[in-house]
Amino acid sequence: MVALALLKTQGGYVPATHEDQLIADSHKIGEVIRADFKKMRNPGFHRKFFALIKLGFDAFEPKKQESKYGEIMKNPEQFRHDITILAGHYLQSYRVNGDIITTAKSIKFSSMSPHEFNQLYSSAIDVLLREVLTHYKDQAEIDEVVEKVMSFA
Repeated sequence: MVALALLKTQGGYVPATHEDQLIADSHKIGEVIRADFKKMRNPGFHRKFFALIKLGFDAFEPKKQESKYGEIMKNPEQFRHDITILAGHYLQSYRVNGDIITTAKSIKFSSMSPHEFNQLYSSAIDVLLREVLTHYKDQAEIDEVVEKVMSFA
């Protein structure tokens, strides 16, 4: 199944991005397709969350360590998952051996409501202030820096 984002305009629905246009163009005129519509949350806020995570990741300086496989590296995807889990947005399940594993909830538009995403953003700032961005005084100061980061992107 292919996902297609549409934008409502005066003339009707149009593909939201170039990639969406390519998907729409791949169907023949007169061809019938079926779609389930979901309202997307604010993509700008989604980008703001990733700018926040990047700010935290760039400031994150773990102790250098080696394993038998070489130097252990920082991983931005793992960092985002860890912040999401520490912010309280996770699922727990059992492994085959009976151990419990904790995984970050998906932040895809289709997986998280706008309300839940707002809570995640606020909780993520609290986690970053406590764990990584300790030189910032509050959420307002971090929001200001994130807005500056986004203006350069």
